[in-house]
Amino acid sequence: MTGRYTDGLSYDTDFNQDGVNYDTDFDLKASSVKLDYFPFAGRFFLSAGIMMPDIEASVTGNPQDGSVYELNNRSYNASEIGSVIGNATLTDGVQPYVGVGWRSSHKVGLALFSELGLVATDTDVSLRTSSNQESVDPVLQQDIRAEEQKLKDDIEKLPVFPVAVLGITYTF
Repeated sequence: MTGRYTDGLSYDTDFNQDGVNYDTDFDLKASSVKLDYFPFAGRFFLSAGIMMPDIEASVTGNPQDGSVYELNNRSYNASEIGSVIGNATLTDGVQPYVGVGWRSSHKVGLALFSELGLVATDTDVSLRTSSNQESVDPVLQQDIRAEEQKLKDDIEKLPVFPVAVLGITYTF
């Protein structure tokens, strides 16, 4: 049985597309409880269990003067709706996990290990404007909800998230 906690993979970047500067942040935390099975009594193992990942991405679109957003095939002037703010959670909560790995030693003490696996995703996407214009414009609100669904559908094309781990372990 293996228990693991990972805290702190963060990646921030900015990019420009169609006159909008996007500030993006990606954060990953995870803990897991798994059973490792060594089928050949060697160093390679199969792993199955549960993972409690917290995988989130956020983006803020900051428009340049005269920029236009396209939401659900409709154009909106950035001067009217301000910034578009989005959050996506790929998975949050208990999810099944499977993987394969290698460990340098089974003896008492320190050892190196590596593991590749897959964890199921449970996607949630939310979009809003900095002006909150969607609260008074039902068409904009409908277009934002349609864009959320498009993004969610795009993310869900891959129903699992890849996991790669390198580390040091201690065996009792």
